[in-house]
Amino acid sequence: MSAAQPVVSATYPQKLLEGVGNLWQLGVLCDVTLEAGGVHFPAHRVVLASASGYCRSLFLGDAGLETTVQLQGIQPGGLENVLSFLYSGKLHLSPDNLWETTQAAEVLLVRDAIRLCCAFQGTATVPPGKVTEAPQDEQYVQLRQEALKLQGPVQATSTVETDLTCPKALSYHMHAGTQPALQTEHGCPQATVPTLLVLGGRGPNNQLNGDVWAMILANGTWRRMGKLATPLYNHSVAVLSGFLYILGGQSKFDPAGQHPSNEVFRFDPQHGTWLQVAGMLQRRSRFHGAVLGEAIVAVGGGTLLGKLTSTVEAYEPIRDTWKWLVPFPVPVADHAGTTHEGLLYIAGGFSSGKTLNLLSSYLPRLHRWVPNHPLTFSRCEHSLAASRNTLFCVGGRTLSPAGAWVHVAETECYSPSTDQWTVLRLISLGRCQLSMVGHEDQLYVTGGGSLGTRTKEATVLVSKPAGWAWQEVGFLPQPLLDHASCIFALPCCGVPAPQEKEAHPQPSGCQ
Repeated sequence: MSAAQPVVSATYPQKLLEGVGNLWQLGVLCDVTLEAGGVHFPAHRVVLASASGYCRSLFLGDAGLETTVQLQGIQPGGLENVLSFLYSGKLHLSPDNLWETTQAAEVLLVRDAIRLCCAFQGTATVPPGKVTEAPQDEQYVQLRQEALKLQGPVQATSTVETDLTCPKALSYHMHAGTQPALQTEHGCPQATVPTLLVLGGRGPNNQLNGDVWAMILANGTWRRMGKLATPLYNHSVAVLSGFLYILGGQSKFDPAGQHPSNEVFRFDPQHGTWLQVAGMLQRRSRFHGAVLGEAIVAVGGGTLLGKLTSTVEAYEPIRDTWKWLVPFPVPVADHAGTTHEGLLYIAGGFSSGKTLNLLSSYLPRLHRWVPNHPLTFSRCEHSLAASRNTLFCVGGRTLSPAGAWVHVAETECYSPSTDQWTVLRLISLGRCQLSMVGHEDQLYVTGGGSLGTRTKEATVLVSKPAGWAWQEVGFLPQPLLDHASCIFALPCCGVPAPQEKEAHPQPSGCQ
């Protein structure tokens, strides 16, 4: 008996959308109401959950049975426009309604509507003040004036000779607080090289590493960029406005993690200098640091005496200050995170004596954490990275039923649009305490440790999602774990000559 072949109707999807739209126009079978500015909009729960990331997370969570959802910070007109788009596929935009429509699309997390708003904003001629609450130039001047009043930190070290030949470079160095703005406004144009940076970590015999190494993505060669202010491990790294930030971690080997740091250092690639900026409000190690919008966010981790924390804080570079955000749902350490399309995702981790399978996302406009579909496998000391429109979760370890630590070798990928995980067994990887970053359509894994052989790894692996396989592309200058990595655009003139590297680095004890 031959297998049945699917026959596809080209007209059915549009007819289905029109039918659902007619039901909405008539107010038939609506089972939930959205409220904005005192105006109520009946809708269908299943339609909202399928098209709105916010509503899907809300309905699948604790508020799943609510019949009225109050939305803060958006205008009724913008909400009505986005709802009309959900039921018709058409978004009616003009310079007068663009801002309120964009706000509603962002709050509801309707990504297709957000893309249309961004595309329209790029082609429309909009009078000043119509799209944003304040013209961009006025905001910039106000921020610079506020930043000039700050007395920025003066602790700085240099790894490369500072270049003061650039126009206004002297003024640049006199005002540390305004450098994020001045770098964009007055920085000297320089050619840059995409690099994979590896910073700090634990090397052979648990010796802490203070080096910063750069792998040129074009040819895979390693170059030493300089040193950290102090050797570190269990720290975080973030790249914002062309600067490199190193956050927290531990400067002495201590398995109990009783004395983490709250210090933050910023590297300026344009002038080759390190500057100590405002420290975090909480000492942290084994935490996640990420860039979210124009801020750097630090989530959870271990603090003094090894106690786990749920606190979350954000750093505003232009003001050189940290502020508290909404805490994470549970105290957590050894978790992984990444940002994707304006949201911060935190996956897994260790809490209350067990590994977690939680996936939570932070909605910055609503200032709240929402639950997503959990990981297939509970894990900690793993890595999470975004590539294109997918999140990839790799490595880590978990506790067996007998209480022994075992690897989680399976790789999982998450689709934010469908809120679903898929296990990719073909690119399994038995490592923990590794680091992974995504760049374009590739994933880069560096270092890590093996529980079975108790060794540290030096290999660098690359995987293209289209190929579903890891490829060994080289070695770290030394085996490492508990290090940090990132993709960084390094100025060509600031990259030192290549260093000699070991052809076959010898692994050392994992623990």
